[in-house]
Amino acid sequence: MNGIGVQNINGEERITFAEKLGDDIPDVFNARKLLFAKAYYHKKVYPVEYQIQEAIRLAAPHLKIRGADKKFRVLKDILTELIDIRGYINLDDTILTLIKYSEIDHEDIRKAKLCIEKIERRELHTSIVKIQFSDPIREKIEEIVKFILDKYSSPEGEKPLYVFRELHFGKGPNVDPMENVIFSPRSKSSHARTRGNSESQLKSETTLFIYGWYGIEPETVNEIYEKFQSELNQYENSITMKKIFGRDR
Repeated sequence: MNGIGVQNINGEERITFAEKLGDDIPDVFNARKLLFAKAYYHKKVYPVEYQIQEAIRLAAPHLKIRGADKKFRVLKDILTELIDIRGYINLDDTILTLIKYSEIDHEDIRKAKLCIEKIERRELHTSIVKIQFSDPIREKIEEIVKFILDKYSSPEGEKPLYVFRELHFGKGPNVDPMENVIFSPRSKSSHARTRGNSESQLKSETTLFIYGWYGIEPETVNEIYEKFQSELNQYENSITMKKIFGRDR
């Protein structure tokens, strides 16, 4: 491809780019971040993810699945001990079907089935608050989140949920990948090099989603939101907070 090549640098084959592509490459990294923000980490993903995790966690000690050597092993051992890597790799959505139609008479299995039923009936936790901020204040914000949410639960005892989503460019928070992109020399007498301090302005961020239980009352949402406003007031220049309760998009 024009402008892209491969060079041996310090004994390692590396992809190199022509200098003229320097302004276009950040678009690739930004596209990755945008996909995570708009699709993979969409606010409606985690409530389903949570119920799936709970269903598997509850059922895992009681179910056996066939491993790579045709022997049946307890699912929990495969997930936590990784005693059968091939069996682990072969796990797919059929595990939910196995749980749903299990005839094992145990409280954990009944609770696991309820998790799956909640997904099917769309009786899921609902997003109520979205907070965006830079990573250095994450610990402080998590302390505040735990402090506020610990005081709330539904009449059935269901607690609010929260999840941090790191939006970066593939190499972790606060790492600009452009600093490792190698550009080919303009002349044969020059060496391939990185740009050093990147001027790409690629900035990672963290998004915190807070979820109330299914059917949470608007009054409770407003109360929780107001408490967050009060507690996070000291970080008003470092965060962006929105109430997203009732918004489908």
